[in-house]
Amino acid sequence: MKKNYEYLFYDTLSSTNTYCKEQFANLDDLTVVQALNQTNGRGRSGHTWDASGDSVSVSLLIKNSVGIVFDEKFLNAITLITSCAVNKVLRKTGFDILIKWPNDQVYLDKKLCGILVEAITCDNLVQGVIIGIGINLNQDNFDTPYPATSLKILTHEIKDPKIYAHLIMTELFNEIDKYVSGDNSYIEYNNIYSSLKNRYVSYYKNNQKYFGYVKGLNEFGELLIDDEIIKFGEVMLVRKEEGHG
Repeated sequence: MKKNYEYLFYDTLSSTNTYCKEQFANLDDLTVVQALNQTNGRGRSGHTWDASGDSVSVSLLIKNSVGIVFDEKFLNAITLITSCAVNKVLRKTGFDILIKWPNDQVYLDKKLCGILVEAITCDNLVQGVIIGIGINLNQDNFDTPYPATSLKILTHEIKDPKIYAHLIMTELFNEIDKYVSGDNSYIEYNNIYSSLKNRYVSYYKNNQKYFGYVKGLNEFGELLIDDEIIKFGEVMLVRKEEGHG
């Protein structure tokens, strides 16, 4: 995959992912869209993302890059590939930043980064993929329903959001190239740096809440909780007594 990309920077957008979807026909393959502020940042499962000027808010649009086939395997893999790339960049700070399967980066169970991957389809065919990445960069305070942190809190330094966006994209392109060449090491990487492995969690299946211990990821990147295979969905850490286990 080519390493050069079209880079668009805006002071304010509703959402970089939304912009990529709305402008899909007009944007080149491998366009990176970054916004200093997002007025309607989105996460997985309909969650909002607090994306002020203190965050990295960036999306990569992939349309028809050489060597990338938008098959089920790639669509299932791309979130974990992105998690791997982002984690490699964040861990260069020297902190033990971990991956909360499948799309969050956490430090001491406090959220540092979220990833939202969306497919663009037409006539039931995938025409493109948008990879949205939001990193808490320079925030000091958070108005979120979950514990959160930022790189500034960890490092006591102000970071440049443009620099971090480019670092992430460079690493992401490397990881995608490895995947295209048949390298599936991103799965083992997610396993090694999992924040959930060997911990007690809750999850939903058929609208029923269950509890169990995370064994890790299988060869397809799916989460193993006791004898259950979890392909998607939110997994939450819980105190053992909550599940009466």
